[in-house]
Amino acid sequence: MTTCYLDPEDEITGAVGRIRAVEDGQAILVLPPGSRIATSRINFRLLAREAEQLGLTLVAVSDEPGVRALAISAGVPAYDSVGAAQAGLAEFERQDRRLAERISRPVVPVDDAPPAAAGGDGLPSATDRPPSGTDRPPTEASLRPSRPEGAPPDATRVLSLPPAIESRHRRAEPTPLAVDDDYDAPVGRARRRRRGWALSPLIVVALLIALVGVAAYGAYNLIPTATITLRPHLTAVGPVNGVVVADPQVAVVDANAGVIPAQRVQLPLSASGLFEATGTRVTTVRATGTVRFRSENTVDQVPIPAGTRVLTANNVAFETTAAVTVPIADFGSGTPGLVDAPIRAVRAGPRGNVGAEAIRILPEALAARRISVSNPQPTSGGERRETRVVSAEDYQQALAELRLQLDASLGEAIGDPQSTPRGLTLYPESAQIAEPVAQPTAGEVVDSAADEFSLTLTATASLLAVNETLVEEVMLEQLRALVPATSILVDQSVEASHTPGEVSGQTIVYSASANGRAYRMPEREPLVAEIRGLPVADARAIIARYGNAELSVWPDFVDRVPDQPARINLTILPPTEGP
Repeated sequence: MTTCYLDPEDEITGAVGRIRAVEDGQAILVLPPGSRIATSRINFRLLAREAEQLGLTLVAVSDEPGVRALAISAGVPAYDSVGAAQAGLAEFERQDRRLAERISRPVVPVDDAPPAAAGGDGLPSATDRPPSGTDRPPTEASLRPSRPEGAPPDATRVLSLPPAIESRHRRAEPTPLAVDDDYDAPVGRARRRRRGWALSPLIVVALLIALVGVAAYGAYNLIPTATITLRPHLTAVGPVNGVVVADPQVAVVDANAGVIPAQRVQLPLSASGLFEATGTRVTTVRATGTVRFRSENTVDQVPIPAGTRVLTANNVAFETTAAVTVPIADFGSGTPGLVDAPIRAVRAGPRGNVGAEAIRILPEALAARRISVSNPQPTSGGERRETRVVSAEDYQQALAELRLQLDASLGEAIGDPQSTPRGLTLYPESAQIAEPVAQPTAGEVVDSAADEFSLTLTATASLLAVNETLVEEVMLEQLRALVPATSILVDQSVEASHTPGEVSGQTIVYSASANGRAYRMPEREPLVAEIRGLPVADARAIIARYGNAELSVWPDFVDRVPDQPARINLTILPPTEGP
């Protein structure tokens, strides 16, 4: 058997082409819901006629009772599933095979038999055969059946079958061979005569049983059926109002407690800049030179210790940096004692740079011993140097400016979609910035000689983020808790909303609400049991308690719902409107 699946848009020409391609003699035509072919009884009549001409056994499959009834009324058996159709075809084939076995054996009535020959078997005897060498092929006249003298013309008969069964046996129907009684065949060749078909009581009974079975099967599939389409009523549920708290310490949603998890998002922050150094470091150098001590003392030497101070007329002080001894003056020649000593200015700076012979004043103790001092050469090297350095104030002010930049960087990071995990909402008010790290450190840069310096500040910000769809899920679960166990909440009808979250310590608090609609889903078997066998008006009244319903009975003159549940096709559709 071949199963042909049709599309809803297939026309009758396409269906005819499909069954013409069937080669095994049995075709199952599967009609989808909304098939164009199933809209007209004429289409099924055309299919049945085409199958009869092809010698096919054709059945239809549809899950719509009305389509099945239409097909059966046009002479095409119909089933509600492919499995049932295969079982029906197998049963047809079994019954046809049994019937064919019974009717395929020819029966020759006694009064139609020719006179017995010498052999007694109704065949010509050896003496009636033609001589050897006179074999001849049978002629058309010799193949016509012979009948006894005086027998009626219909003495030889063949059983005729109903058209529905004859179409299934057209290929296998045996054709009797007529043999002329007067024709003598050679010895060794079987002599045949046409045997007529005759009805026997057993065959009549078998045909009646088959016809009754077909009629009963058609009645089972046709009379009566009820089709019910029910759309339950929708009723309002809610609203339900509540508070939902997002807490980073919570891992899972707790709809009963109204708590959802929050996440802490880490955002890296960085700020850097180039800053001017305003500090000054002053470096002074003391002037140096040489003084010459002169002694007019002819009695003894005069020691000059290191650190002996000498001055200029304008009080620029110098001190010796090494101890010397002034020799005794030569009385005879009048040569004074002379000695040079290194000096340096007591105070650093350019003031210590004095001209030659400017240093004349020495301590009175030395002067009393007839010692004098002078500087043959000017002193030099005294100076005051100023160097630009990074002060501590410069460093602290740079840190303050970079902290402000970190705050601005946090705002930019929050606004950057790449920084926000998908599906989460960030709350800047909950942001906490860790202690920034500066590079270079204060110890590395303060008091260093420079006109400007660079500084970088890095930190990590932590703030709360929430998947706000969980707020609506919590409200949806709380709304479901209001729906009775016998009803179903229509998720598409749920309207949930919440206010913007408010930061409360380390949590986010939402005010939320939800409302929706639900419908009561009737149980199929109890509802069918409740309306089976009732008048149509009473059944409609019962079904109307559950929603908007359409009830139709076929044939339309039937005023009661079938008593068999299998004949009641109840379809419950999703509700589309309120009560």
